[in-house]
Amino acid sequence: MPAMRMRLWALALLASMTGGCSWLFIPKPIEPEPDEEPDCVASRAYPALDSLAATASLIVGVLLVTSDASNNDQSDVATALGVPVLVASVPYGLSAWTGFSRTRRCGKWTRAYARRQRALEEWERRREAAAGDEGGMCLSAGEDWTCHSGLACVNYRCVKAKPGTIKPKPAPRPAPAVTPSPSPSPSPSPAVAPPRG
Repeated sequence: MPAMRMRLWALALLASMTGGCSWLFIPKPIEPEPDEEPDCVASRAYPALDSLAATASLIVGVLLVTSDASNNDQSDVATALGVPVLVASVPYGLSAWTGFSRTRRCGKWTRAYARRQRALEEWERRREAAAGDEGGMCLSAGEDWTCHSGLACVNYRCVKAKPGTIKPKPAPRPAPAVTPSPSPSPSPSPAVAPPRG
């Protein structure tokens, strides 16, 4: 019995040293520069495997330690087997916690880098867009700013207009016709009598 117990503890120690996919396959991430793509592992597959192994070891270990054996020998074997299994669940749990922590930081940096790349591409597209086109500068029309058909000027940029937001401009009202006022008729000059001889 002592020899079997020593072998079981040796197996538990070996599992503790080699267990933990996150410790083996997920290195500690290094925060990149703002314009540098992160070089790290963002997948949570390895931490998920560690969590599954830790949970399974914990459940099996508890069942073995608390099992009711028919005789003392079987009870000793179950206890001797259950305790190492419980011990082996600890490194798997720690590895899972480490893996989730590292992948969470890597995912945060990866999403931030993706947002910066999208913003840069959008800025490049707008810079290359012609005035009046989507993404380009608005066209100056006197005191107003306009865009091509189907677009609206927002913050001096032409963007797709929502239905019903662009209303046709009313036609200018015609100027009232000016009728010339009749000029006054000249008054007749008084007749001059001829001089008498």
